[in-house]
Amino acid sequence: MDGDGFGYALEGNLSDATKLFQSMPSRNTVSWNAMITACQREGSDATAIQLFTRMRREGVTSNNLTLVGVLKAYTALRLLEEGKGVHCCGVKSAWIENVLVGSTLVDMYAKCGCMLNAQRAFGEVSGHNVISWSILLAGFARHGMIVEAERVFCEMPEKNVVSWNVFIVGLVQNGSQKRAISVFLDMMSGGVQPNSCTITSLLSGCCSSRYLNEGVGNALISAYGKCGSLLEAERSFKSLNTPDMISWNALLTAYSQNGQGNEALVLFDEMRRSGVELNNVTFVSVLSACCYTGEIKKVGITKRPEGKVHDIKLVAILDTPFDVNVFTTTTTSSGWPPAYYPSPRLPFLTLLSVSIAVPPASPVLCNSTTGACIVSNAYGVWGDRQVCSVPSVVYPTTEAELVAVVADASRHNLKLKVISGFSHSIPKLVCPSPTGSVLISTTKYAAGISVDPARRRVVADAGVGLRDLIDEVEAAGLSLPAAPYWEGVSIAGLLSTGSHGSSWWGLGGAVHEYVAAIRLVVPTEAEEGFAKVLDVDGGNPEVFNAVKVSLGLLGVISKVTLSLQPAFKRSITYDYRADDRFQDEFTELAKRHEFFDITWYPSQVRATEKSLEESKNVKGKCAMASTVLAAKALVSNGLKNNNVIFTGYPVVGRQSRMQTSGSCLHSSARNPFSMCAWDSRIRGLFFYETTAMFSASKFRDFVLDVKKLRDLSPQRFCGVDIYTGFLIRFVKASDAYLGQPEDCVVVDFNYYRADDPWTRG
Repeated sequence: MDGDGFGYALEGNLSDATKLFQSMPSRNTVSWNAMITACQREGSDATAIQLFTRMRREGVTSNNLTLVGVLKAYTALRLLEEGKGVHCCGVKSAWIENVLVGSTLVDMYAKCGCMLNAQRAFGEVSGHNVISWSILLAGFARHGMIVEAERVFCEMPEKNVVSWNVFIVGLVQNGSQKRAISVFLDMMSGGVQPNSCTITSLLSGCCSSRYLNEGVGNALISAYGKCGSLLEAERSFKSLNTPDMISWNALLTAYSQNGQGNEALVLFDEMRRSGVELNNVTFVSVLSACCYTGEIKKVGITKRPEGKVHDIKLVAILDTPFDVNVFTTTTTSSGWPPAYYPSPRLPFLTLLSVSIAVPPASPVLCNSTTGACIVSNAYGVWGDRQVCSVPSVVYPTTEAELVAVVADASRHNLKLKVISGFSHSIPKLVCPSPTGSVLISTTKYAAGISVDPARRRVVADAGVGLRDLIDEVEAAGLSLPAAPYWEGVSIAGLLSTGSHGSSWWGLGGAVHEYVAAIRLVVPTEAEEGFAKVLDVDGGNPEVFNAVKVSLGLLGVISKVTLSLQPAFKRSITYDYRADDRFQDEFTELAKRHEFFDITWYPSQVRATEKSLEESKNVKGKCAMASTVLAAKALVSNGLKNNNVIFTGYPVVGRQSRMQTSGSCLHSSARNPFSMCAWDSRIRGLFFYETTAMFSASKFRDFVLDVKKLRDLSPQRFCGVDIYTGFLIRFVKASDAYLGQPEDCVVVDFNYYRADDPWTRG
């Protein structure tokens, strides 16, 4: 009987449900709940309250569903005092901690205008979800408390389309149309698709104002562009009656963001013919589109008498990499930087020019007379400050030559070590014995990169640089799922040492988890020619798991086959926050985000160091650190929207440019701020890097220990914060024998070392 009565109530047949309920010889909690809920849903709130009163009088036990039903009835009738009574009942029975009951109570207080009580009720709930957060957000927005609403919105651990809509509606209703449009853009950029409520909210707030054309239509174009939905961006553009300069620029930017250089140039021609005024955004978008095509374009500008830009001519396409050089940040009344105008004596001004970067010196330097060689790393010195000498170095260019080198060493009982053309190695593992050994450099064994789009595989020679591999893969419409942050490494080198990014998702962020096969050259007996090539893949898991991360102990890697994924984009946002709950939040944060890392500055000030360290000026270091951190935050640690400047979060870009960077191989020689530490034109800092690894369960203890030390003397951490603070990354457990046996946390930190090895400290 209980089941039948509940069925009537759910179907909305309240009359039949009531008759059946009254005819029941006995009723339990389920029966009463079904009727209370049905009456409340059908608008019979008073009847629902009467049923609740009878239920209590008859001694039937209430549960969370009972409280939810009657609270909704009290809310509809705005019976605040009676609702408070149910609140007390919920506290006594502990039902108030239930997220469903707690959310309904928050909604009641909010709709009755008691936001202080709503906040208190929200704090009594355990295990909040997106619904409970959205209800509190709606309460603040409904009562015009936009500052509080924004705080709640920013604190929400997750958001869905409903929570976005609630905030947008609140902003529109309180006259903040521009902010509503900005939030709408953030919503789209974050991958949350709007629904009819979203669009209706924006239109209702902007249809009678100038924000309709400038805001909604243009915002839609920009938002769709950020999400890569070019077809929708084009449709939004075409739906505008009279596209203005902002509309044209929005679509131009959408094309350039998504690498559609040719489409951007065609649209640019149409924009000129339409007579719409061009501004600096137009120019930057066109240049950005050209950047994506990898072409240099010399741009000529003709001025009208009144000083406004009249024409931009694209000429002389050169197939050479380039950097955009920004000459000045001041602007004229027309919005264009003065340096963009041509010299009176020159018909055209070259705005894009070839920059020659200074790559790192070779890690192997040999004496042409004696033949003796010295090996270093990218930092210029080993941790023990001792010279690494080797008797000879060979540079194979093919697999056959590599086999011959290994065979010759095996024949003469020589020890082998392998080094790449980058030598981004901190430990001295690459250094061979000073006698009876030979060093193999893969610098010249780097010509082969073969992409198989159908199988989503790429095969690369051992010495291929990570950046070259990524660029080749992306050109084929694919992406390398994981990579280390530093692109100045070779494929074989990063695999041998277990290089990784930061992720606990899926297979994790280590590159060796995406290896499909490895060709390894190993020494053998004389009857096999002293050396041979082994093909190792997942068919032999024991050998495969040993070879994936081997530190070069099992042989010389010749070729690597990696699994790929269809090309994808990533969205990056830096969130600056206090570290008071850091030790309790890191696990949840790492599991919530696919790619996630933390930079921790224990002293809460960060920056650059050398002269201050030498003078032992701790206060000066901390002051400089604070200033530089503020600058980093301002420019988003070097992230750029549209490949030009940083304009705001999130920063969306292709995996190829977001996951890996920082080799300085392509930095502009004209910009001292982007030069590598090894560049001879600057005096780079001399520092020491330390890495520590903790199991996920032990990392909390490390954080607490550091905080105890920090609290004793915060200034003493400025020496660490002055570089990069603690860079914290997350490494997933691996089947590789030299991989991590469990999920762990890796901490990297740098600190000052004196140039003189005899200097104390």
